[in-house]
Amino acid sequence: MVDLSALMCISSLLFSDQPFQESLRSVCAFAAQICSAQLAFVHLLDSDGELVSVACHTPDSAPRDSWERMSRMYGRRSLQKGDAVSSPSLLLGAGKRRGARAGMGGICSFPMVGKARGVGSLSIGFLASHRFTAQETDMLNAISSQLSTAVERNWLQGHPSPQLERANDLRESVNQMGPTLEPRRLMDSWYGQSCHLLPAATA
Repeated sequence: MVDLSALMCISSLLFSDQPFQESLRSVCAFAAQICSAQLAFVHLLDSDGELVSVACHTPDSAPRDSWERMSRMYGRRSLQKGDAVSSPSLLLGAGKRRGARAGMGGICSFPMVGKARGVGSLSIGFLASHRFTAQETDMLNAISSQLSTAVERNWLQGHPSPQLERANDLRESVNQMGPTLEPRRLMDSWYGQSCHLLPAATA
């Protein structure tokens, strides 16, 4: 059963006057709170169809980089499947994934699909094992739908997230420099460009 009051809170966060990225961070925190999870990630598709992390909610004790990689992988799978993709634990049994570390338990990713195409994914994680209930899945599916609508509205207004802009700029720069630079100079240039991307991605 979907909690309508919770969805109203999500809507108020997404359509508030604060910067859109701050709204996404607030939604991450609220979505995690709803199902007593510890982590939440929102990834959006860039112009090349790659998922870029634009907002997250993580405790200091969590292996954030590992969680970001796993949530991106599960988010991609959810978009391909067109439905939620989950594992009760990233460390145990059939759900074990390469690169998973202690503090990586249950995960569920939900596709964010707009009117014409996929726009990203919402991923929820637990530090310990967790099987997502039907009620949690229904609620998080509803939140991912709200996110999809808000993201499309934001794009139509011409305000893509800073991470998407920087990721696209980085990829375009490397593509342009690749044919003309020798490997060492190409790596130096790529590093210089990526330094501008990383601070925003980890803010």
